[in-house]
Amino acid sequence: MALETDHAVTVLRYHLVLATEYRRGVFTDESARDVTERWLELQNKFLIDKVSFLPDHVHVAVTVHSTVAPADVVVVLMNSGQEFIWRQYPHLAVRARVKRLWQSSAYTGSFGDLTSNAVRAYMHRWSSG
Repeated sequence: MALETDHAVTVLRYHLVLATEYRRGVFTDESARDVTERWLELQNKFLIDKVSFLPDHVHVAVTVHSTVAPADVVVVLMNSGQEFIWRQYPHLAVRARVKRLWQSSAYTGSFGDLTSNAVRAYMHRWSSG
């Protein structure tokens, strides 16, 4: 699956953090593995590079196509994760006393090989050239 466009090559990588409602522990090793497998099935214009679950939150590293907003990936992951837990592991949500799986927001940060100084120097050269 190529994430490149016909006219450009981009590497857009994001670190996403999704936290459970009230930061309550919902995930077990088994449910985390199963949610990850479900998410891997949904890859289309994004690729999951790494997933790390803790009982009350998950870190996801993704690479996205240049036409995809990171918020759209967050929505896909949140909605499918919640639907999957409600269908396959409802007892975990009941035990954690959550009405919905996720908090209503998520952390999104970019990462990669370029440093802020390198980007700043490029922008300076571009604007003064």
